Amino acid sequence: MEKPTNRKAWKDLRPRILTGVALSVVTFIALWQGDMVFTFFIAFCAVAMLHEWRSISAKIHPLLGLLGIPYILVPCLSLIGLRMLYFPDSSPVSMWPTLYVITVVAATDTGAFIAGRSIGGPKLLPSVSPAKTWVGLLGGMACGVLMSLALYDRVSVPGSFSYAISMGMVLSVISQCGDLFESWIKRLAGIKDSGILLPGHGGILDRVDGLMFAAPVYFTMNLLAGGRIL
Repeated sequence: MEKPTNRKAWKDLRPRILTGVALSVVTFIALWQGDMVFTFFIAFCAVAMLHEWRSISAKIHPLLGLLGIPYILVPCLSLIGLRMLYFPDSSPVSMWPTLYVITVVAATDTGAFIAGRSIGGPKLLPSVSPAKTWVGLLGGMACGVLMSLALYDRVSVPGSFSYAISMGMVLSVISQCGDLFESWIKRLAGIKDSGILLPGHGGILDRVDGLMFAAPVYFTMNLLAGGRIL
């Protein structure tokens, strides 16, 4: 199969990078400032995502809009819970569990994008997302695991090498399932992007689709572990 190495395949790379850097900076500042600032930041994102979901669901079925409430609020509350539940003193160290899951998902998204665009190969689920490939899936998993290894000592017992790899793989696969879910919804609606707010990405839902699945799973796993960050 021909590799997507032409310029057209990479034309959106620059705006994606600039938007990704800007979002990363804003998110990090909100995390660093503490519970209240981060909660307001997440609330703003939730309102924007609910608006995007309403526009998408209206093209499929009006009742589908109701699904947007748990689909968006559960991940948002999970991120806030990770920021507040385990370290209630609002010190900067409490940002690490939330930052961990966000960065692992972001690394997965970046790895999948670069591997898929540069190598190509057989399609993963062409009926759902024509652009996603098996190589992209593996590239995303590799980057997710590497990011997990880089940050894991901040949120768990130092030296938990095997757990870092396992958690990175789990979050990477789950986040790509979230990506595929949103791609399926957009395909049903006959649209490419959920919105136009973010250059190179589309809407906020386009940027955080993987996090919508990964954040609740990571929060629930830690909750079931008795409140100890895994």
